Amino acid sequence: MERRRFLELTGFLSVTSFAGCTESSQNNGSGGLEFFREELDDNNIDVIKLEIVDENTELKYQTDRTTNQGLGDEIGVISASYVSSKQNGLSTNRLVSTINDGDTDVATWHIRAEWIEQFENGEISPDEFTGKILNTVELIE
Repeated sequence: MERRRFLELTGFLSVTSFAGCTESSQNNGSGGLEFFREELDDNNIDVIKLEIVDENTELKYQTDRTTNQGLGDEIGVISASYVSSKQNGLSTNRLVSTINDGDTDVATWHIRAEWIEQFENGEISPDEFTGKILNTVELIE
């Protein structure tokens, strides 16, 4: 499926995915990564790889979602978990995600820390934040 069609069908991520993401507690960077892993586990995200590389959080996860809405919802859950993790000590500049369907990598997407800051400061709306994330989706051919 081409990227434009994916974005059209997925629509915007649920704004409610980001509700409650502005509270924080203090952890060191490794504690923030562990917090992120726990958030992903709590939301039934099947993590294949999660590590910090060159100031980026790299996530590879397996999905059983087969619809664009399902994939979009999953991106929303992961995005909200990353925002919470940043507020709980994860000090990376970007989340770089790879979606795997069990056999192959099918897509990538990312979030920049500066977008989170803009969102938290009210400089961009939840829809603009979501749009920035969805505009990074790249299908792997």
